[in-house]
Amino acid sequence: FEQRAFASGGPPKTPEFQAIGREVVKKCAGVPLAAMVLGDMMRSKKEKSDWLSIQNSEIWTLPEDKNGILRALKLSFHHLSLPSLKQCFAYCSIFHKDFNIEKDDLIQLWMAQGFLQPFERSDQEMEDVGKKYFNILLSNSLFQDVVKDEFDNVIQCKMHDLVHDLALSVSKYDCLILNAGDEFNNISVVRHLIVISNEERLPEILGESAQELRTLISSGNLVGNMIKNFRYL
Repeated sequence: FEQRAFASGGPPKTPEFQAIGREVVKKCAGVPLAAMVLGDMMRSKKEKSDWLSIQNSEIWTLPEDKNGILRALKLSFHHLSLPSLKQCFAYCSIFHKDFNIEKDDLIQLWMAQGFLQPFERSDQEMEDVGKKYFNILLSNSLFQDVVKDEFDNVIQCKMHDLVHDLALSVSKYDCLILNAGDEFNNISVVRHLIVISNEERLPEILGESAQELRTLISSGNLVGNMIKNFRYL
């Protein structure tokens, strides 16, 4: 926690900040991922009042999620600076666990959905905004296991399983991973879908009831004549 929270650009490593940090670490219940995520998040908080706000957050009083999603992860998501940034994070739940996410592909998907909002100038290139969004999520340890090119640029990443669970939770059924044979009664509300199937056709459940889809990713071979049913693709 200390290595991340008091790294370059973070708050001063004073006894006051250290004392608050120790209390926050106690709430991590010995889980390294929780301490790492909170350390990265708190590095951007320079004021003592911000650290105390995190220490005393009401999120710590909530019961642990039935799916095992850590309160520390929920707190990190809550502190993302922009609603559009939260939306971009939630969208990442369309990738299955342990998936190698291509940075450039992800940014293009965010752009296609209209998620990206310029930080400062309205004339910013959307690719640059997307890179900044990606780097914020990466600096908060919401992306991990990065792969870099020969110029030390990040080109690929993964999400920790618990972070993926958080993304799926906050997506509120906007995003769904559907395995072969799965049943899902609320397919009509899903906007972003990944289908994991070796079949040559989409599951019949997608025929007429999934017309609100904006994103469809499949690991199998799709028959093109069904695509016309999805007017937003």
